[in-house]
Amino acid sequence: MGWYVDFVAAYSEDIKKIVLGNYDEFLNQADLSHLDRNKVLELFEYIENEVDRDFVSPRDLRFIYGLELKPATQEDFDQLRNIVEERCKSGKKGIYLLKYREERWRPPSTPAL
Repeated sequence: MGWYVDFVAAYSEDIKKIVLGNYDEFLNQADLSHLDRNKVLELFEYIENEVDRDFVSPRDLRFIYGLELKPATQEDFDQLRNIVEERCKSGKKGIYLLKYREERWRPPSTPAL
C-alpha cells in the first residue's frame, strides 16, 4: 500500500527566499532558506526533471500562482520557470509556488512474533 508525500517549491522575489519541502509544513513555515537566483533556477529544473512520471501524472500535479489552484501540465512547469526567470531579471516582486505529489511505497508490515 502506498502513501503520498506532497512537495512544494516557492520563490518570492521580494523576500529572496525559496523552499522545497513538505507542502503542509510549508504552509506554516516562516523562516525559509536564502538562495541566489541561480539556485532558484536549479531548484525548479530539479523538480521538473526528478518527477517520476510512472507515479505522477499531470492530473496529480498542481500549479499554484498566487491563490489560484489548477491542474498542472508540462506547459505549466515551463511557464512557471519562465515567469520566475523573467521576474528575477526584471526585479519584479511576486511569489510562485509549484506543488507535486509523489507516491512512495512501504514494504508490507509483518506481524510481530
